Amino acid sequence: MSAWSEPIQIVTAAERGWHAGPWKPSWRYDESGRVLVFFDGGYRKDEPGGFPFAFTLGCLEIERPR
Repeated sequence: MSAWSEPIQIVTAAERGWHAGPWKPSWRYDESGRVLVFFDGGYRKDEPGGFPFAFTLGCLEIERPR
């Protein structure tokens, strides 16, 4: 551990609305042709101690536009 560099914060708990997570949304078609959009988010926890925020994951399913 003595050879490790100084830590760099890459994610904060700052409020950024629905795109609060570190990853961009991605989409895929399923076998029936529906569009699946996978996304993430995060929110600050008000609990003392431990990790100060939580990550969330979601999936939006929509019919393929014609």
